[in-house]
Formats: sequence, C-alpha cells, structure tokens
Amino acid sequence: MDSSPLDQPLLTVLQRAGSRGELTLGALRGRVARCLGGSPLSSADLQNRVHALWRQGRLTIEPPPPGRRGIRIRPAATSAVPTPPASSHPGRSEEFLHVCSQLASAYHRFEQTAAKEEIARLLFNLGVVRSDSEGALTSFLGRRHLCEVPLLPGDRVKVLESGWLLRDCPGDHLLSKSRVIPA
Repeated sequence: MDSSPLDQPLLTVLQRAGSRGELTLGALRGRVARCLGGSPLSSADLQNRVHALWRQGRLTIEPPPPGRRGIRIRPAATSAVPTPPASSHPGRSEEFLHVCSQLASAYHRFEQTAAKEEIARLLFNLGVVRSDSEGALTSFLGRRHLCEVPLLPGDRVKVLESGWLLRDCPGDHLLSKSRVIPA
C-alpha cells in the first residue's frame, strides 16, 4: 500500500468537511494547502493521491448532483465494501479505453475554460489523472510530450497543457500527450 505525506492532510480536510464533502478540485486543493501550512500543491499531485486513496478503498467519490459542480469526496466508512477485483475493473475493456481517449482528445481541442473543466471533471471521475503538472519543468520524452519545435530526448521543456493518463488498466495507459515548449 503506497502512501504519501499528502494522504493524512487530505483525509483530515475531508473529515472536517463531513457531509458537506461537495468540493471542486480547486477548493479541495486550497484547503489541503492551508492544512499543510500554505505549501504549494499541484493539481496533478492532488488528483493522483485522491485516485490512489480511492483505489485503496480509503475514499469514496460520487458524481455531482444535477446542476452542481463539486464532486463528493469522503473518507470511506469503516464498513465500506472493498474495491472490486481487478478482473472486473472497467479499465480492462477496449471500449472504456476508447471513450477515455476520446474525452482526453476533446479536452485538448476545446478553447472554452468551462468546457475543459467539465471534461476534466468527467475524466477524473473515470479514474483518469493528469500525466504532468502544468507549468512544470521536465525532460522531453517523445512518447509523453508533444512539441511543435523539434527536440531531442532529455531537452528541458515547460509543460503548457497536461496530458491524461489512465492508471492500472493493467499498467498505465497514456491517453494524450502533454503539450510542451522548450524551456
């Protein structure tokens, strides 16, 4: 069972939220950052930890009610039903991978922020996480990054728009590449 220093503050914030666990990812990110003493926290790190805790059965995630934006994330009840076995995991079907790939592609095509937020929320609810943190400096990898300028593997780049990654389906499946520029 992998753990992170982010797990306990995240669970603490969710326990304090109680039944009002309806939060946007941005609001949850702000509350966890305050709990950590104002430390900066990337959306990708938070999404990855929420997904890991959900897979471990320590969190429950519910879609937003009609007309609302915030998903409900709560600590799992002590008598929670364990996660389904890997053989029944929806990530194993080709149709599920195809739908997730189409949504990730649509995310990159849209220009409107509201539309992108809705697609990002849907991807998150399907268990898809961001592959890189936006604004991060990293080394260029052709299989994970997309750049309009020719680059060599290992060149320093800045992530403009994060790609999408479906974890444990089995293994990780890259749905879309991160858009980068030379740093």
